Amino acid sequence: MKTQEQAILDALLGRQVITGSNAYAITKKECACGTLNLHKVLAKIRDKGYTINEQWCINSKSNTRFKEFTINNKKQKK
Repeated sequence: MKTQEQAILDALLGRQVITGSNAYAITKKECACGTLNLHKVLAKIRDKGYTINEQWCINSKSNTRFKEFTINNKKQKK
């Protein structure tokens, strides 16, 4: 079993755009976890030197806002 951090990092490195709902689905499938604190998982990935890009998006049908996250493949030097 992967950790939540490994599952999200693999998805990001695979060029998948991460939102809260698909991050939950990924971790539920790959980690058998029922809960997810996405910001804590992303903070751990940032601590490893990756740059996480985030932006607000609006769902045009329901007019709700959500964040989506992407990653730069290059690690930052510490």
